[in-house]
Amino acid sequence: MIVGATALLCLQGVWQSVRVDRILSKTDTRQSARNWMVTNVPRDTLVALDPYVVPPAWGQNTFWAKPPLTGQPGDIWKVAMPFVTTLNPSLVTRFQNEGRCWVVQSSTITDRALSEPAYAPGAVGYRKALDASSVSGPSWSPWKASAGHPKFDFDRSYLYFDGAYSRPGPLITVRRLFGGRCGSRSQAIKSVALANRPN
Repeated sequence: MIVGATALLCLQGVWQSVRVDRILSKTDTRQSARNWMVTNVPRDTLVALDPYVVPPAWGQNTFWAKPPLTGQPGDIWKVAMPFVTTLNPSLVTRFQNEGRCWVVQSSTITDRALSEPAYAPGAVGYRKALDASSVSGPSWSPWKASAGHPKFDFDRSYLYFDGAYSRPGPLITVRRLFGGRCGSRSQAIKSVALANRPN
């Protein structure tokens, strides 16, 4: 009896490892977003990223980066990555005034802000201001179509034990701001429409 139970536990661990390895073998949503950005957002464009979502090299042109870029190595875009605790509605106005019109969102930040508002009190207001002042561009979901948008769980967002995942990474959404130096809403809609379809 004990031997059988032990064997079942071992098999469960092996099955989980195989399933997670299969997920990790797929293209990360952050890589898909980077591919789209490289194709559609010109070099030196002012861009805003959610904090703690991508490593610094994500926005750099290095010899190992994919897709490869011509030109000098270094930063591809001029990126602002505010701390989670500094997120607040006034940041959207600052981005508009700077001409920082492309904003990359991550579900690990958005969902945590909505489920744990005390963690970053200004983040919910920031999201509302961003939604009201931008149009949605492409997005890349890590979840199976049948799973919808699962309830946020911090550990499951990185460990992929949840059966809802089909690829690694968070839900990544690119938004195009309007207002200020970002132009009109119709210009933002046109910018998104002219861009290539996501990978």
